[in-house]
Amino acid sequence: AYGASHPDRVFARYRAEAGALGYQFCGLYQYLVAGQDVITQARAFLKLTGKLAPHEVAILDLEEGAGDQAPRAAQWAALVDGTLGGTSWLYSGLDFAQEHGLGPVFAGPRHTWVAAYGDTEPALGHSLWQSTNGTVGANRTNWPGAGFCDSNLYHGTLAQLAGLIQRG
Repeated sequence: AYGASHPDRVFARYRAEAGALGYQFCGLYQYLVAGQDVITQARAFLKLTGKLAPHEVAILDLEEGAGDQAPRAAQWAALVDGTLGGTSWLYSGLDFAQEHGLGPVFAGPRHTWVAAYGDTEPALGHSLWQSTNGTVGANRTNWPGAGFCDSNLYHGTLAQLAGLIQRG
């Protein structure tokens, strides 16, 4: 989802396909828009997703806004986690996270996913590293059937990644 009023039109189909194909880890994320109320956006996300399947995790995509964004992330997570009964993840770009107060969240116990397209893995704490946008960055790969696209690195097996999904 993007903000409070722009759901992904193919979300339900792709979500069902991921479940039918036996995906072990599937992130359902919402891009948080700076000019919209956090709680309104979180409620729209919850309405769209409903209950999560065992292989699904909610992810907050926080990449815009002025000043310290940690309170906005905490508001979203409190409502989403409290409603879904699990622990969501936080996704952000390296520079944005460092410049907008998210460093402590990335250093804490919450699982995080950082976008950083340099040659080396960032020092900022993270569970998952988006190492390329398909054009620049480390681990750039021409994937069969997809070509050059966003790629991520996790230091473990798929089963271990799936084990990071936390339910209350």
